[in-house]
Amino acid sequence: MFTLLPMAFNLLSEIHSDNHQWTICVLVSRMWHYRGGTDEGPIQHTDLVLLDVEGNHMYGQLPPATSERLKDVLEEGKVFVIRKFFCNPSKPTFRPVESPFMVQFTRYTTVEERPGLADTYPFCRYSLTSFTDIPVPCGRAERFIDVIGKIDMVSDVIPVQSMYQQAASNTRTVILKDLLGNEIRLVLWGDRALEFDAEAVRAMGEKEPVIAIFVGTLPKASHGVRGLSGSSACRWYIDEDIPDINLFREKIGPQFVPLATYVPTGPGAIAPRVYEPPAEKTLEQLNEVDPFVDMEKKFLCTATADRLGADQRWWFASCSVCRKSSKHDGCRFRCSGKDCDSSDVSLAYCISFFATDATGESEFVMFEKVAAGAVGKQLMNLMRQRYPGYYTVDELANVARHDTAIPAEIERLVGHKYKLLVSISKKWNSGNSENLNFQVCRIEETYKPELPPLAFAASSRSAGASSSAGGSGSRLLPLGPTLSHVHHRAATFGGSHSSGNATPPSPIASPGTPAKGSSAPKRGTKRSLFSSPPKRNTQLADACAAAAEEEPATLVEPVEDDGITTDVEKNGPPPNPKSKRNANSAKSGTLPKKAKP
Repeated sequence: MFTLLPMAFNLLSEIHSDNHQWTICVLVSRMWHYRGGTDEGPIQHTDLVLLDVEGNHMYGQLPPATSERLKDVLEEGKVFVIRKFFCNPSKPTFRPVESPFMVQFTRYTTVEERPGLADTYPFCRYSLTSFTDIPVPCGRAERFIDVIGKIDMVSDVIPVQSMYQQAASNTRTVILKDLLGNEIRLVLWGDRALEFDAEAVRAMGEKEPVIAIFVGTLPKASHGVRGLSGSSACRWYIDEDIPDINLFREKIGPQFVPLATYVPTGPGAIAPRVYEPPAEKTLEQLNEVDPFVDMEKKFLCTATADRLGADQRWWFASCSVCRKSSKHDGCRFRCSGKDCDSSDVSLAYCISFFATDATGESEFVMFEKVAAGAVGKQLMNLMRQRYPGYYTVDELANVARHDTAIPAEIERLVGHKYKLLVSISKKWNSGNSENLNFQVCRIEETYKPELPPLAFAASSRSAGASSSAGGSGSRLLPLGPTLSHVHHRAATFGGSHSSGNATPPSPIASPGTPAKGSSAPKRGTKRSLFSSPPKRNTQLADACAAAAEEEPATLVEPVEDDGITTDVEKNGPPPNPKSKRNANSAKSGTLPKKAKP
């Protein structure tokens, strides 16, 4: 017999941003930690998907200090009473569920577990998107993607390291097929790759079709091939007693092909790649490396930015699918890639500069993610501030194309000293010069500007002269720029993430809540075998991109927004908690409820 919830608890459909005195009793359906693009870094925020007893849902987020305080208290699959939180407008990007509001935890938020109530709550929430409606990867995704399909193939764990990572990450590829025969490649990263029980899935796939719902994925592309990426936010429900899975199985028909082991081949496949530890070199030594031998190697160097490149370039139009440059033909942009005809573009940094050390000089180029970190501002934000009144990509590209001046934020890079992780640019031989140039993979360190020396000798002489002349003292004269100017230059750097817009996909199944009598499996039985464990949650770097000159996108999760926004979602009102649910309603279609014992 289960304890009834007292009336003092608010349903998620009742809370709003005009009041802060809310008390909710909710189940933590999903929980993951965002660590800023690393597997083991400090928690920058913790994310939750919360469900109340009526099946209403809401996204929740914990700031760093609160995450550390509650990370061992909150747990997936358990019910908690939560008090002293803010109900803020939902954030505009990376939404795991759609809701006009979100729960923002604070340092004062209290959490109290309520044992014995989990079986009275629905255990998952999703909004399915068909394979054909998965949006083109473009900047910051508005929401995570949930899909359903038959698992056709599963790969072994494959270590992959991009030029932006210090160490390799584990990956596992899952090939999904929909009812129309369309296939899509889903790449699981980090802990999710290890937590996916491939052997159990293969054993099931030898006897019958294996149907799965994957939630919390992001659209990605590699070499022009679209796919999905699943890291810390990703979960899966395999052969659960869920209406959508049961309906999918009924429509498959009698045809059955045993599940196979996937071997990565062809365009877009994730192949094993681990870089050698980078060798540290002077610029003189760097200029002497052999591109026919060292093309895939990375190097460390310490140098001072001396001047910007002769072409004065600082941005380019980047294809949203393959990340190669796009050219404007007078009507629209077209990708310059041979195998890509996409006209979807975004604007990205491309800053060329010369740097020097005591041994020589080399030419370098920084692209979007690295350049945004050095400049301390996203390109679209910089452009919109520089060109007021222009907002779209076409408008900004058109006005910037005729602007020959360099933004001050970029000019300030000159004179700063960096420790850089670099690789040989794939376009080192594109010009008439045979000199090598290098792509900056990561800025390892930015050195603080050295303070100018003070003229002690001159001051001493001045003191002697003043004394002999009956003066009252001496004065130190600083040479070069003032201290405030130096501090101003040092403050021009800051961390930042990618920006952009994404087109939301159209769902093929509206989310909802099944009837309370649903025969969904209880926790700890069949479901616990395949749902990823709640304890180990990490966020893989969005920086897992192929080491190409144009920064081609790969099947990796982009960097999430680690701030809370206040843009209200343009959705309809939350469901009326007083309305009756029935087995034929849309709300009963995709939100399973545990069977009562």
